[in-house]
Amino acid sequence: MKTITLSLGFLSFAFGTVAFAADIPAVAQLPGQPERDEIYIEYRKLKAARTDIQTSSTDQEARKQHVAALQDLFQRAKKIDDSLAAYSIHTELNHFGIVIPKTVRWRINDQQTVEPKVLTDAKTRITYYLESDGRHVSAIAPDGKILWHRDPFNDAKLWPYRVSKPVITYFKFAEKAAKPAIAINFNSSQFGTLDLTTGSFQYEGQD
Repeated sequence: MKTITLSLGFLSFAFGTVAFAADIPAVAQLPGQPERDEIYIEYRKLKAARTDIQTSSTDQEARKQHVAALQDLFQRAKKIDDSLAAYSIHTELNHFGIVIPKTVRWRINDQQTVEPKVLTDAKTRITYYLESDGRHVSAIAPDGKILWHRDPFNDAKLWPYRVSKPVITYFKFAEKAAKPAIAINFNSSQFGTLDLTTGSFQYEGQD
């Protein structure tokens, strides 16, 4: 969790943020924790066996055991707070019609940061500030009042894509938007626009 000091002379809020990845990276890329490694290895085995289990219409017991193993693995991943694994295992459960309610959508698992960016509207003098976590954007009036504070990625209920922690790398006033907006691109290739008045994020797609 970080507290960010704005150049405007006051403190921003402190936020603890969270994110998932679209798939589990190689075991070698992860911290060398035995429990974590075991979870990834078991996940891959269950994922590889999915097609045979799904097409075996006569062996319902095998299907039940497979789903039970995934559910147990999901709980193990949650216990050690490995959100990348939990998301991928939950996706596997989806293939069997199992949806676990209130699953955390994303969690930031690293300390990656970006260079904070500031845009100022020449007409209104409102400042739009991208925080160093690469996720949160604020609109700040000339008198220092925070008009809105948004997390575009989470507001749009996006899942990480290509990278484990999508961060905003492009942050500029939109030139061809229907109404005044900020164009943002994530390093995951996901992109869209932020309404200048409300901060509402319009997701436009991914490459």
